[in-house]
Amino acid sequence: MLHSTLKMLNRTEEVLSSTLMICMVIIISAQVFCRYVLQNSLEWSEELARYIFIWAVYFGASYALQKDKHLEITLLRHYLPSPWQRRLVALAYGCVLFFCLYTAWFGGVMVIDIYASQLRTPAIDIPAFWFWLCIPICFALMALRAGLKLWELCLNPQSVLPPTY
Repeated sequence: MLHSTLKMLNRTEEVLSSTLMICMVIIISAQVFCRYVLQNSLEWSEELARYIFIWAVYFGASYALQKDKHLEITLLRHYLPSPWQRRLVALAYGCVLFFCLYTAWFGGVMVIDIYASQLRTPAIDIPAFWFWLCIPICFALMALRAGLKLWELCLNPQSVLPPTY
């Protein structure tokens, strides 16, 4: 059950991030066409493209954490014996987990404050909390990923460490 749910979550993040990037490219292309060919800019396109980009990046960051594709400084890990390498990687995942939980919590508080203030976006006039929701949602997803990585690393001594490049 958990495995199929995580597999669905992986696919959802991958498709959502890619789809959002495609939408952003289409919106920016339409803006360039309207500005230079039709001599009439779209007021809303830059702001919407920016918000879409932010959502795409945060979903992509969660997906990258699941695939161990984030940047990592591995110099120290190369020179440590194997048991210490595992401890160092576990410490790194623990720090990522703490940071993501902290950011998700305070991102949620920020979204509640923005919702209460009824702040609206300047160009597209949509409630701004919709665009700030990406912080608690995506950092919670990253915390889930880091927690699962830490759990697997601590419970399964045969688990493979993230690759070093």
